[in-house]
Amino acid sequence: MRHGADYVFSEEIIDRKFSQCVRLENELLGSIDYVTRDGYLVLRLRKEEKERFILQIGTNNAETACQAVDKLAQDIGGVDVNMGCPKKFSTQGGMGSALMRDLENAKAIMGALVTRFAGRMSVSCKIRVLRTFEDTLAYVLAMQETGIHWISIHPRTAAEESKVPARWYTVKRLLDTKLIKIPVLGSGDLFSPLCIHKYLSFTGASGCILARGAIHNPYIFKLKASLLNRSAKLVSTDNEDDWKESVCEPDPSTNLQQQEPKEEESKGPKKD
Repeated sequence: MRHGADYVFSEEIIDRKFSQCVRLENELLGSIDYVTRDGYLVLRLRKEEKERFILQIGTNNAETACQAVDKLAQDIGGVDVNMGCPKKFSTQGGMGSALMRDLENAKAIMGALVTRFAGRMSVSCKIRVLRTFEDTLAYVLAMQETGIHWISIHPRTAAEESKVPARWYTVKRLLDTKLIKIPVLGSGDLFSPLCIHKYLSFTGASGCILARGAIHNPYIFKLKASLLNRSAKLVSTDNEDDWKESVCEPDPSTNLQQQEPKEEESKGPKKD
């Protein structure tokens, strides 16, 4: 935040963890700590961060999601449901990217959070792309119908690792339909100010969320004003025609028909 980020997300935290937590004001560090009764620190934040801090949760159940957010509501500015995590710890319980194969449950979760908290804080979700463009668009529109404030799109399938180039083209196609009325934030291969500027200029997205790019260089947010000005000319040694061509054409070696990883086939326990 000190370097200029508009909002900061927590790592994905499973909603049920908060049922075991107590809230403590840490006078020594000037922080708010959520700690389990056996002393395990689940989350630490500061009072001055509230309006710009977004809690990201992993969940498979509308009730437990609302319970977690209700417990932290006085200390956070928003809640984001992670529907993009492909890791086994998340998908085997019906969370993360497993929610992208369970649209009705995803709608129930987001609808419940919107109904309960939309008047008090931002409510959003992060997704990946599905096997076809049409399925991805339908999923985004379904999330939009729940009343969320914005959506973040990571343009890789759940089966793809970070070595597969992110499909900026897919985000552009989604926005070019003019059917998405809420802000769309993008991610994927955004490691430099130039990449962010290119991404925003090409896709028309409202903004970006950075993970690895921010960890590698927290100062990347210092250039925020220039990055968000799509008409600004940033100095680059890149050939503009090269990058436009590379993001406009999908990579045939990483098509959207790729199968999901075997570890995600488990549907996990039944929802409460």
